[in-house]
This record gives sequence, C-alpha cells and structure tokens, in this order.
Amino acid sequence: MGLIPFLLTIGLYFLKRTKFFSRIPMWAQYTIIGVLFGGSGVIATEFGVDMGGAILNFRDASVIIASLGFGWPCGLIAGGIAGVERFISTYWNQSFYTQWACSISTLLSGVVSSMLMKFVFKNKPRWYHGLGFGLALETFHILMIFLTNISDSIRAFSYVEKIGNFMIIGVGLITMFSILFMNIADFFLNKEKKVKTKKMHIYHLVELSLLGGMVVAYTVSSLLTYQIQSEKSKQQLKESFVGGIADIESFIKESSDLNILDITRSVKAELENEETLNNGLLTYLAAKYDVAEISYINKDGFIECSSVIDYVYPENFDMHSGEQSREFLVLLEGEVTEYVQEFTPITKDGTIYMKYAGVTLSQGGFVQVGYDFERYYHMMTNIVSVAAHHRTVGNNGFFMISDVNNVIISSNHYEGSVATNIGFEKGFYDYSDGNIHEVILSIDGEENIYVFESKIADGYYIIPLMSKAESELNQNMSIYITTYFEFLIFAIIFLIIYILIDKLLIKNLVIVNDKLAKIAAGDIDERLEIKGSLEFESLAQSINTTVDTLNGLINQEKGRIDKELLLAKQIQESSLPPKSSFLFRHEFDINATMVTAKEVGGDFYDYFFVDDTHLAILIADVSGKGIPAALFMMRAKSTIKSLSEAKISLEEVFLRANKNLCKNNDNEMFVTSFMAIIDLNTGLVEYVNAGHNPPILRINDRYLFLDTKPNLILGSFAKSKYEKHTLQIHPGDKFFLYTDGVTEAEKDGGEQYTAQRLIKLLSTKKENNDKVIIQNVLDDIARFVQNHPQTDDITMLSFTYQGHVDHHTFLYKAEIMQAEKMFEDINTVMKQHQVPASTIDQIDVCAEEIFSNICIHGQVMDEDVRLILEITEKQISLTFFDKGKKFDPFKRVDPDIHLSAKERPIGGLGLFMVKKIMDNVKYSYQEKHNILVMTKYYKKGE
Repeated sequence: MGLIPFLLTIGLYFLKRTKFFSRIPMWAQYTIIGVLFGGSGVIATEFGVDMGGAILNFRDASVIIASLGFGWPCGLIAGGIAGVERFISTYWNQSFYTQWACSISTLLSGVVSSMLMKFVFKNKPRWYHGLGFGLALETFHILMIFLTNISDSIRAFSYVEKIGNFMIIGVGLITMFSILFMNIADFFLNKEKKVKTKKMHIYHLVELSLLGGMVVAYTVSSLLTYQIQSEKSKQQLKESFVGGIADIESFIKESSDLNILDITRSVKAELENEETLNNGLLTYLAAKYDVAEISYINKDGFIECSSVIDYVYPENFDMHSGEQSREFLVLLEGEVTEYVQEFTPITKDGTIYMKYAGVTLSQGGFVQVGYDFERYYHMMTNIVSVAAHHRTVGNNGFFMISDVNNVIISSNHYEGSVATNIGFEKGFYDYSDGNIHEVILSIDGEENIYVFESKIADGYYIIPLMSKAESELNQNMSIYITTYFEFLIFAIIFLIIYILIDKLLIKNLVIVNDKLAKIAAGDIDERLEIKGSLEFESLAQSINTTVDTLNGLINQEKGRIDKELLLAKQIQESSLPPKSSFLFRHEFDINATMVTAKEVGGDFYDYFFVDDTHLAILIADVSGKGIPAALFMMRAKSTIKSLSEAKISLEEVFLRANKNLCKNNDNEMFVTSFMAIIDLNTGLVEYVNAGHNPPILRINDRYLFLDTKPNLILGSFAKSKYEKHTLQIHPGDKFFLYTDGVTEAEKDGGEQYTAQRLIKLLSTKKENNDKVIIQNVLDDIARFVQNHPQTDDITMLSFTYQGHVDHHTFLYKAEIMQAEKMFEDINTVMKQHQVPASTIDQIDVCAEEIFSNICIHGQVMDEDVRLILEITEKQISLTFFDKGKKFDPFKRVDPDIHLSAKERPIGGLGLFMVKKIMDNVKYSYQEKHNILVMTKYYKKGE
C-alpha cells in the first residue's frame, strides 16, 4: 500500500518530462496530478490494514508528495479528494470513531504542505523536507484521533498505541524516498543546470544546522520526558497504593476503636445505675461483655476496683506510674470524655499486650475496658474480613489482607488461600521495603502484576495489587501524547525559526551577495537598499560608500585607460590596409571591415600584392580578446605578410609563421587563418586554411562553402604541416571571408546566427558591390541579435574577381566643348566590347556630369583632365584625374526629390543622379590630384 504513492511519483516524474505532457496547459497538469494522488489517498483509505480495530494506512503521504513533489495546487486537489472521501466513507465501511480526525488532518495536510511548497521551499524541496514534514503532519493526524475523542481517552489511546508510530514513520519514509528520488533524478537528468561546487548554499547550511539542532534537542527532550513520565507514573502508582492502604487502615482502626468503645459505653450505662462499685460487679460485667478487664479509676487516678484483683490488691494501681496508663489521665482533666488506645504493652507487665478504651462517669472518675490478645484477634478478624471487599485501586486493581500466617482473609480474589500457593514466592512481609515489586499471578488473564509494600495494620498485612498493563496505561498515554506534542511543537518552532532566518537573514544575505556579484562584475552603478534591520541597513550604507569611493577611483583610472585604448585602437586600425589601396586596379573589387567586441580586437584582415599580378587576401582570428589578443594579432599579421613578400610557397609561409608564433608563446594563444593568393591574369587561386571557418565562394551567381579539410591552427604545435590547395575562378566570382564572430553572434536565449543563415542571406540579396554585401550582413546580424551585447569580434572580407582589364587613357582640356570628344572615345571602346546601348547612355550621362563639374568648379587652370577607361566582360570603370582644388562632390547632402522644382534648392541633382546610376562611386585626393572612380556592371546582350 505504501508503494503506490512512491511508484506514482516515479511514473509522473517521467511523464512530466515528455513532450506530450509538457504541451498540456499547466492548470490541466496540476489537475491530473492532483486527481491521481487523491485517488492514491482513496485507495489507502479503502484498503488499509486492520490492526486490532484500528486501520493502518498512509493516505496523507499521497497528499504531501503531491504538494512537495509536483506543485502546491496538486496538494490542494489531492487533499480535498482524499479528505472528503474519508469523511463520506463511513457510510459504507470506514470507522465513525476516527472520521473527523482523519478527514480534517488529510485536508490540512494538503493545505499546510501546499503553503510550505509555495512560500517556504519555493518549489525546491529536498529529501529531508519530505521526511521532517511528513513526520510532523502525520503526528498531527495521530494527535487529532486523541483530541477528537478526549472524552473517551482510553479507547482513543488504544488506537494511537496500535497504529500511531507505524503511520508516522511510514508517511515520513514514503514522503522522504519519493522526494529523494526526484532530487537524484534532477541531479542526473538536468546536468546542464548543475554548477559544480564543493560549497553549500548558506540556506542549506542553516536549515541542516537548525534541523540537526532540533533533532538533538527533541531526542534529549524525549528521553527526559520518558524518564520523568516513568518516574511520575511510578510515583502516582505508589501514591494510589498508599492512599488505598491508608483508607483500609483507617477503616480497620475506626472499626476496632468503635467496637471497644461501644462496649465501654454499655458498661458505663450499667455502672451509672449502681449506687456502689465493687470488684464483683466489674467481674460480672467483664464476663457479660466477654472482655479481658474492666476497671474503675477514681478522680485521683487510682484503680479503685477492677475485675483483675492484682490492680487493687495489695494496693490500688496508680495510673500515673507508666506511660501507657498515664495516657488515660486526660479523662480526669475534663478535656475529653472518651479515649481509645492502640493494642500495646501495659505498664504493669510489658509482656502483656492490651487494647483499652475509657469513658468518664457522672459520679467522677472513668471506667476502662480492655481486650487481651485473644479477644483482640477475634475482634480484628471479624473487622478485617470485610475491610478489603469491593475496594479497588485504579480500574481493575484490588487489595488483599492477610494474617501473620500469610493467609488471605479479605480480598475479591483468593480469600482463604495461602500467599505462596497462588504465585507469591515470598511471604507478604518480604515486600515491606517501600518499593513496587512485580509478581506473576494469573488473575483475569493478566500475567504481570505490580505489588506495593505490605503494611501491618494491628497485626495484619494489607497488599495492593494492579496489572502491569493498567499501571502503565497512564504512563504510556502521557509519554505518547507528550512526545507527539513535543515533536509537533519542535516542527512548528523549526518552521518559524527557518522562516525568520530566511526572511531576516538569508534573504538579505542573498541580496547583498547578488549586488556584490554585480559590482564585482563591473556594474559599479549598483546600489544596495535593505530596510527593516539596523545591521543590514548599516552594511548596505557601508557598501554603497565603498562603491562610491571605488567608482571615483575607477573613473580616474578609466579615463587614463580609455586614452591608452584609443591610441591602441588607432594603431591597430592603421595596420589594416586602407580602403583606397587599389584605386587604379580594376581586375578585382575588394572591401573589408572589422567590428571589435572591445576597444581593440583579436581579428584581422589584410590584402596586398605579392608582385604585379598576384594579390594576397588574408583573414585571421586570434584566441582571446582585448589587449593580449591585439598584440598577438599584430605579431601574427606582420609575420605572415613579411613571409609572403619573401616569394616562398604559400605552405612554407604558414609553416614558418607557425614556428615563429609558437616561440615565446607563454599565454598559449593561437590563430585561425585563411589566406589565398590570386593570379589576376589567369584567375588561378592558391590557398591554405589553418583551422579557420570555410570561406564562401560565389561561382555563376551561386554561393557555396569552400569545403576543404582545414590544417591545424597557428601557434599551437611547432611541428605542424600545412597543405596548399588550388582553385580556378572566373570573372564575376567572389570570395567572402569571415570570422566566427559572424556565425556565432548570439541573441537572448543563446541562439546563434549560424553559417547557414549567412549563406542564405548572400544568396537572397544577389548583390555585386562588395561594400554593400558587407553592410547587408552587418544589418542582418543587428536585426538577429537585437539588443544582445556583442561578445566576439566581427570581421569580414569580400573579394570580386573581374578578370583581365582592357585599359585606355585619354587626355582632355578642362573645357565643356571637349565633352563631345570624350563621348566619341569612350563610346567607341564600349561598343567594341558589346556593351548594351542602355548602359552606354547611362555612362555618357554620368561622365558628362563629372566632366562638367571639373570644368566649371574645379579651377583646373592649364592642366589636362586625364580619363582612364578600364573595361572587362562584366564591368566598366571610369577614373577622372584633375589638379583642381580639393573638392569631394559627394559630401554634399542629397537633394529632396519629393519637393517641387521651385521649392528645391539649386544644385546637387546631377551628382545625386550619378550615385543612383552607377554601381560604385569613389573619391580620393592623392598627390594633389582629385581622383573620382565610377564603376558600372553590365551583361552583354541586354
């Protein structure tokens, strides 16, 4: 029965991890789980184990596990189902006796465990939480059985005694193992969420320390309670025995005193009618009333006459002569009229025992009546024989009275029997040491009997007896109830202390720790605000003051570092090739950019001529970031470039560069790199990939990865070998090089940009201009990452091979009339290359606009305007040179073409048209020349 909630926990745990179940709305998940655990509680109710009339079940375990294991709503649902079903189940087979106790405790188990889950454990309970609160809530359940039946405490305790411990321990263990399973499963199945650390969180240390302290305190308290209750029970038992014995002794004494006193009163009545008193009269009365002695004592304290002649002959006995006789002189003092003495030795002869009673006479003096041993024993036997009848101790205990021969003369059991014949191994007088002893008798099926000291009452032994079960009932009841209440109180105290520590200490410590972590991470604008505690307010103020001071020092140092980083950035940027490096070379188009994640980066690119016809393009990524990466980058870049210019093979370049970078590499940095050397006349490409991302190649307007097995990285293994590969490209083909800062750019949540998205973008845009291509990629990355901070350098290089260039140079005077000559020259060349007429018209319009601007605004004076026309199968490039004043026509703001001609300012429209018509326009000022380059792509036959 106890396995059902445990097995249900295992099944539901794995079910929750399935995609099918995770698609179900959360409220529906809670409902399903709550109903299943509520059903488990119903099964526990209906199939509980009967233990002598009390039903053993672990219903509350299902409710508690539902809350602690699967969420507080589950516990409320399960508790409601199981609690209500237990209440109505009395109508078919369950006990009415525990109806309210079981129903209320099950409902409260759901409510309390749900509140614990929501507000205390914050949905992260551990196995010892399950054990502790499973024990506590089930202890409350057991106490409810007793409290709801307090008027019938004996029967209620019989239920508690039979099933209490089993149910408490069972619910605690079932809950513990269920939560433990989930803790272990989470540990192994959620590895990505684990943080390896040998240290425990402070709240775990606090709760374990607090729990350990509570366990020790409860254990000590329980042991002391057990000891105290045991001693208290024995003391109460002894007190009940002593009280019963005292009652019987009082009865016997009062009865014996009253017996002899009644006879004395009768004798007095007869003497009051006599004129004279003499020995004969007293002897007659002694025989009449069957007493041993009757004496008359005069007002002077002497025996004047007596039935015993020795008291008056040869002289009258003086009552003053002994302690025993002197006691009766109180009757002559007038304070009392009747006096009874115990059975005791007489003054005249200490070997003789007598019991006396005296009553005053109206004529003065008093009469005294005495019993000797024989008469006293006969009288006592009659009294004692009924003294123990119907006298009980506790519910089923009783008394025995025996004589000196250990014969039981008065009892509800064994009257007339000898003690040693019914189970007493000793005589009654052997139990008179003041302690409680245990003897074995067979009375009403009880084998174990407690017996107290036997006391002598006027020569008789009074023996109280009580069964062990009854005598220990109160003890066990007190121990059980007290221990349960203590456990519940300790659990409540633990919970209260835990909550107080969590709210007042741990919560504030977590806040302080989180804030300090942010401050340590560099967020020095953080401020710590904690209220409600003078100590934490003071701590927060001290931290804020320290941070303010640190902030000031950091700002000072930051200013100095910023200046140094700016200088380093300028130095790094100056090492990159200028964008106008190949303004007069039209066999290719090239553009590159580097966006560093920090002020300086570890990426780099380069392009340079190895000789007049061979161009090298290079991209690389250094491990790490910041200043160390930038320094290593400069070293790698200069090494590769210098070796490349030494006219050795490309594989030898990488071999030597790798050996050079491995030397003095104490920081164990490395470089991934791709380098290609392109023969601009033939389109033959030689390249080496040293662990870098595969470049993207455009062939016939189709983008694809250059898929070759990369060599090892540079700077890691000095003996690495490098393999060179070759590739034939044609005019219009492109190389697109990039670093992993492009493909691994992340947005919130960790999703990366990826190489597949990059090649898809390039294929979709169908762009020829390398500068625009790079800008398109940058814009797409920005859209992808949104506001997520950049974590790595982003570097790209786009190269387009144009092929062999037909080169023509023309000189014109800076006069408007020379425009017709220019049109004739360039049109002749373009028609020879079968340039479409529409393209020729567009180029004529743009060439006229630029030439006119030079003639009108350039102030060229006597210098000629030089025009270089370069044409390939796909591209036409016109470069204008003049020595006029320095003037960049494209710095002017573009006109607003949406305005009417009257509203729009004069000028700028022609240059705006040039930028729109041409695919690429560049301006530079070099060696006192204005240089303007226009490029237009075309296709034959269009």
